[in-house]
Amino acid sequence: MNTLKVSLLALLIISSVQDTLANPLVEEPLKKGISAIVAQKVDQGINQMSELAKSYPNFKLAQYVKADLLSYRSGQHFNKNNKNIILSTDVYNELEARLKDDDVVKKNLYPSEIVYLGQQYPHVLVADISKSRLYVYNNKLALVNSFYMSVGRGGAGKEKVNDGKTPLGTYFIDKRIDGESLPDKYGDAAYPLNYPNAWDKIKGKTGYGIWLHGTAKASYSRVPNATEGCISLANDDLKAIERYITENTPIIIGNPVKWSNNRVAFNNPDFLKEFKVLNKENHTVAVKTDTKPNVSVVATTDKENFTNLSLINGPEKEMMVATFLQQQEDKVTRVEQYWKNTPKGWEVISETGI
Repeated sequence: MNTLKVSLLALLIISSVQDTLANPLVEEPLKKGISAIVAQKVDQGINQMSELAKSYPNFKLAQYVKADLLSYRSGQHFNKNNKNIILSTDVYNELEARLKDDDVVKKNLYPSEIVYLGQQYPHVLVADISKSRLYVYNNKLALVNSFYMSVGRGGAGKEKVNDGKTPLGTYFIDKRIDGESLPDKYGDAAYPLNYPNAWDKIKGKTGYGIWLHGTAKASYSRVPNATEGCISLANDDLKAIERYITENTPIIIGNPVKWSNNRVAFNNPDFLKEFKVLNKENHTVAVKTDTKPNVSVVATTDKENFTNLSLINGPEKEMMVATFLQQQEDKVTRVEQYWKNTPKGWEVISETGI
């Protein structure tokens, strides 16, 4: 097992252990135990950790912290090199991710990638890889909850198949797969993301099977970088988040996400008028496919007759994704557009009607 240069006690001292939105059945007891240790109430902290480990015997973090505290109380916390001998680096990173101060909650921040949000999406998921947290926002961009998450073993920025990385960008959840029909490692359920999206394909990115899913029964949760590129939650957290997932729920993945507390620009009504004019002027869509890299198609739909506009900026400043519902006679179509900021201005480079 890897050793650490910093002790658990050092982490406890620097941790603010502030109130956060999270799973109260797990993170609240964890924070109470840590708070007791910070207050030099070692026995109380150990008892809290023991209860948590008893309630969730597959929660390895709780088991390791309990063992670490017991070794600390016995005076055997350090080896001769003054290094922690209980917690592995990965487990320590999970503990740090669960305890560290969260400005998103503390300062009531929201993802500035979201420029406009229609009623089509009751909730938006926001995954900040740098924080190991998945946030849930409602349609008014009020923070509903947040959950600890694990991402790709290769980190962030997926480029090709089997690189073990989690993609960056805006994606949509298109269905739910019950865990009973999946291998145990995916937990209670899985929600596939539309990776690679049109922008990813234009950028030459490859890969498939990027999901939001649960955790195998043997472990309550995974350490921060432990998937093949997916986002993994504890099964309890996945169950809690399911109520917020509807058809095509957006999920923004950043490293980090661009956070802001300035809501003045959000859902500016003047922008809706500007977007309609801009969309009406864009009659030609440049499409890149595997067989024909440069194909131009003429848009024939009425771009003024749409509702539920949503506009989210991409990981690169040159891209944004727009979705809206379009009424054509008796049919309502969900349109998904990818825009690129060119020297001539914003242009539609991909459009799909679903």
